Amino acid sequence: MKYQDLYQRKLVSVEEALENIKSNDEVVTALAMCEPATLLSSLHTIKDRVENVSIVNAMMQYKYDFYMKPEMKGHFILNSWFYTEGPRAAHELGTVSYVPMQLHQFSKKRMAFRTPRIFMGCVSPMDKHGYFSLSLSTVIEKDFIENADVVIMEVNPRLPRTCGDTNVHITDIDYLVESERELPEYPSAILTEKDHIIGEYAAELIEDGSTIQIGFGSIPGAIATACATRKIWVCIQRCLPILY
Repeated sequence: MKYQDLYQRKLVSVEEALENIKSNDEVVTALAMCEPATLLSSLHTIKDRVENVSIVNAMMQYKYDFYMKPEMKGHFILNSWFYTEGPRAAHELGTVSYVPMQLHQFSKKRMAFRTPRIFMGCVSPMDKHGYFSLSLSTVIEKDFIENADVVIMEVNPRLPRTCGDTNVHITDIDYLVESERELPEYPSAILTEKDHIIGEYAAELIEDGSTIQIGFGSIPGAIATACATRKIWVCIQRCLPILY
């Protein structure tokens, strides 16, 4: 099989990809850096033909019209299990709902409640063997790709290939949308005097040789800074809170 030919047959426009979404659908998206921003940016354009579409996401990176505008209520509901700035601001509009969930149980628990009809995510470009890489988010993605009825992936050359159990074959994908969007970036936190004081107190509780895991933001940054200045021998694993 010539995988490039298959690639071309599955390649569609954003508008064509979104035609797959129907009223009452459950749509699960990839997380964080692999959020399908090109597709989600246009999701609001199908408002007039859909109702009660559930978008399941965590760590939403951008403020999309489909949940930030009050007129979207009843058409879309963002079921988020980790609030960022956008979902937190839109909660009062009735377009966002918080769904508490343990990360390592999320796939199992959510699919026990409702199996997604559609999964949308991002991948790095295909190799000669027909494989894409899930790149920067390999948390829940494979579970939902294997169980969704329709899989739609954005192909973004800005996403790096990553090693491990990250490969998805083109035969497991129904539709491809090409995108060259820049990846989201987290600016370094600006530490205040209060942050430094808290960081120093926390660092005093850490023993030499310890391994600690921290998230991002001013307080974790202050703790890391305090550990460095006090010459504490620690290994700091810096990761997103959703990976805890």
